[in-house]
Amino acid sequence: MNKSLKQLEDALQNTELPAAKKEELMALLAQLRHDEAALAPEETSRLQELLLEFESRHPDLSNAIGRLSSLLAGSGL
Repeated sequence: MNKSLKQLEDALQNTELPAAKKEELMALLAQLRHDEAALAPEETSRLQELLLEFESRHPDLSNAIGRLSSLLAGSGL
């Protein structure tokens, strides 16, 4: 999850959004990081297991989401 949050932060840094909107999104990202840090290790582990299970059951969808995310980040959205 930490890797995904970093990718999201990088995408936000590289977008051409109004400063106020970017600040709002970065604040939400900081809150998400805080909430993740508050999770017990077993909850984080379970979340990672569920993510891996989803990716293995739906590889095409997972790849499409990844490509879409990269496309949006590259286009400034």
